[in-house]
Amino acid sequence: MFFFLSKILLFALTPFWWIIILLIWSWITKNIKTKKRLRIAIVLILIVFTNPFLFNKLVNAWQPTKVNLKGKKYSAAILLSGIGGYDEQNNFYIGASGDRFIQTAQLYHQGIVQKIIVTGGSGSLLNNIDEAQGIKQELLKTGIPDSAILLEQKARNTFENAIYTKQLLDSVHLQPPYVLVTSAMHMPRAKKSFDKANIPVIIYPSDFVVYNKNINIESFTPQAHVFFEWESFLKEIVGYGVYKITEKL
Repeated sequence: MFFFLSKILLFALTPFWWIIILLIWSWITKNIKTKKRLRIAIVLILIVFTNPFLFNKLVNAWQPTKVNLKGKKYSAAILLSGIGGYDEQNNFYIGASGDRFIQTAQLYHQGIVQKIIVTGGSGSLLNNIDEAQGIKQELLKTGIPDSAILLEQKARNTFENAIYTKQLLDSVHLQPPYVLVTSAMHMPRAKKSFDKANIPVIIYPSDFVVYNKNINIESFTPQAHVFFEWESFLKEIVGYGVYKITEKL
C-alpha cells in the first residue's frame, strides 16, 4: 500500500500537473474573480519554477558534497538502481542517471571495493522489469567478474532497497561499512533509509546537478528545462517527508 500511495502522491506534486489542474479549473469556473486568481497562480508557478537561481540554491543546499575515497578499501559498494530500462526488443540501456553506474565500476577497478551489490527490481506500477540483472550485464562488460556482483532484485523503492539489501548482507557476511552509491539529489533519502535498516554506509554521491555559481542575468532568466527538473527535486523532498511521517526514516 505504501508503494502505491507514494507513487500517487509524487504524481500529484508535480508543477506541470498543478498548472494543468489550474488551467482546467479556470476554464470550468464561471466566477470571474476565481478565474483571475487561478490565472495569476499559474503565472506565479511558472515564474518560480522556471527560475534557475532559486532552483540551483535549493538543490545545492540539498545535495551532499563530493566524496574522495582514494586509498581506502571497502568490502562492497551498494549501487541503487533507477538508472536504466529495457526497450521493446528487451535490450537494456543505461539512462540519464548513469553516472552512478560509472562511479561504481570505477570504485571496483580502482580496488576501493571488492564486490558490488546492485539493488532494485521494478519501481514502476506498470512494469515488472528486472533492472538489477540488466545493470549486472553492463558491469560484466566493463571487465568486472560475475563473482564480484551480487543482486537484490525485489526492491521497488528506496525503503525496500535498504530492507532487502540488509537481508542479503546478513546472508553473505561482508565486513561493514559499505559504500552507498546513488545520485547526489537522492542521497539524503537513501542514507536515512539505510541508517534506519542498520546498514553502516559511507556515502558516495554521483550524478550531481551542476550549476554555475557566478550570478548574472541568466541566473534570473526563466528557463524551461528548470521547470521539468523540479519534478526530480520535489520527488526527493516529498519522498523524504513521506518516509519521515510513516516512520520509515
